[in-house]
Amino acid sequence: MYLGWSDPLVSPQNAISYYKNVLHTSGNQAETSVRLFMAPGMDHCGGGEGPFAFDMEDALSQWVEQNKAPALIVAAHLPADSASHVPDRTRPLCAYPRVAKYKGIGSIDDASNFVWSCHLHRSLVEGVSGSASSVCTRNPPNGRVVGLSDEWPFA
Repeated sequence: MYLGWSDPLVSPQNAISYYKNVLHTSGNQAETSVRLFMAPGMDHCGGGEGPFAFDMEDALSQWVEQNKAPALIVAAHLPADSASHVPDRTRPLCAYPRVAKYKGIGSIDDASNFVWSCHLHRSLVEGVSGSASSVCTRNPPNGRVVGLSDEWPFA
């Protein structure tokens, strides 16, 4: 599954709630067959100011044929007026609840300048009825996400 954080038709929170409900209902068995990728700045099914072009088909093929579940997919933003379709921005899209974080150096338009972090948020573990009021977001309080975290270099 994927959805843009800027989708005007489907609420990003509804997509996250649906995903969490699927995991909760299946007793987390669905983790072997479904992932949610949230794309910052992407409109409904593509377009927008954020990265929206990515190869989900290849990720699905690798998952089914080689048992390699996608944890990260690189997405690109293509300018509307570009005849060459050369990306002007790339970003890593991480499987929810992971989020990509800017390293603080280099261009913010280059995916290699991000790390992806594993934030196992309490609300995901507790299920939909959990007491945690926030989930992993683009703009967490104090610039960080509360919870367990480990970071791996993206590049």
